[in-house]
Amino acid sequence: KQVLMNDFVLDQYGQKMSKSLGNVVDPKEVIAKYGADVTRFYLLWEIAPWDKLKFNWENVESVSRTFNILWNAYKFVTLYMSLDKFDVNTPLSEVKKSLRDEDKWILSRINTLTKETEDNFDTLDLHLIPRKLKEFILEDLSRWYIRLVRERMWLEGDDREKISAYVTSLYVFKRLTKLLAPISPFISEEIYKNFIEEPSIHLSNWDKHDTSLIDSELEANMSIIRTIIEGTLHARQKAGIKLRWPMSKAIVETQDKNVIKAVNTLSEIIKKQINVKEIVLGEVVQELEILPNHKSLGPKFKGDAKKVVELLKTHNPCIIKSGLEKEGFFDLDGFKISPEDVNFNYLLPKGYELSEFENGRIYLYTEITEELKSEAIAREVIRRIQEMRKQADLNVEEYIHSYVQSSFEKELKQHQDYIKRETRSKTLLFSKDNTFIEKEWDIDGDKFLIGIKKLN
Repeated sequence: KQVLMNDFVLDQYGQKMSKSLGNVVDPKEVIAKYGADVTRFYLLWEIAPWDKLKFNWENVESVSRTFNILWNAYKFVTLYMSLDKFDVNTPLSEVKKSLRDEDKWILSRINTLTKETEDNFDTLDLHLIPRKLKEFILEDLSRWYIRLVRERMWLEGDDREKISAYVTSLYVFKRLTKLLAPISPFISEEIYKNFIEEPSIHLSNWDKHDTSLIDSELEANMSIIRTIIEGTLHARQKAGIKLRWPMSKAIVETQDKNVIKAVNTLSEIIKKQINVKEIVLGEVVQELEILPNHKSLGPKFKGDAKKVVELLKTHNPCIIKSGLEKEGFFDLDGFKISPEDVNFNYLLPKGYELSEFENGRIYLYTEITEELKSEAIAREVIRRIQEMRKQADLNVEEYIHSYVQSSFEKELKQHQDYIKRETRSKTLLFSKDNTFIEKEWDIDGDKFLIGIKKLN
């Protein structure tokens, strides 16, 4: 048997704890504030066991937030499972044909994580396990997978896409709690026993990684498109366009074969996450602009400097740039121009916003058609109705009647079914009803009077 013990615990500045210095941290105080699970996880996560640990309250808080995020993800999934009376004994094999790319990806990630955890236990690199678990909980499970499947869990009835999301989530949480159990036993037990009718997770067998579910190429592709999505969201931010507003297209410009493969394979996820109708692999031709460098031209050409500046305006910037690159100079009607005499700038065509990502660029086309605007308005209204549902303290499953009074009745009627589905509205009216709870909203300068009433 092997036993691995922690080295000394110091204060955050690396000093030995002592009563005389007033820097002693009582473990009971940490447990009382954050619980044993968080404390155990932190002690293993912060530093390798053979190194001295500099205790840091802020890092304990960071671990605590991770546990809250894990719990919220678990509560989100189980809420909809319970509403649909989902059978937790449904095997993964039953829904394999219905799995979507995001399901296959998270199944691959949890099995990759399981394999890495097994290897780390064998090599006694125990501190690496909670670090990988923390990253998985935050980046893979909460910020990505739950985000991708949220709308599937809102679907009505026994939709196969919804059931496959449930089964996948159940598989992931069962595996995750097994990985977490040796470090944080209490939250693992709580989550596991809600899914599995067994005496205790700590009496169950270890679930070894399933090689058949590991898809390294899919994991790599998903990592690539996440950088593309982040880049596009940055472009939206620069253009001042909210994510709720749909755009017609985004163009990915790259020479990287892996990026091209990822975009072709996972284009549907990209479109949905950046809210565009079309994702295109291609180029956007930018206009080349030439700018005189007066600090160089003045001393060099003296009285002729103004004449050189005017001549630059009459020549093709592309030809000048090409000449400078090939010869190191360009003959501008008898004036010898050097690279330091000019600056070049690329101008985006009207209606585009540019953002760069690793190994490429993405161009977001920002022109908004009437059709896109009507859909955007519908999304804005949905958000307000959902907010009013929360303010009215309605349960997720409860249906309502709703009305919207505005100058956009025509546009909203085009998306009437979509609004009703997303807000669980049995009826959607377009005139005021005094029996409804109502509120006036300002949406981008336009007034909307919205009312809701709980269905009896």
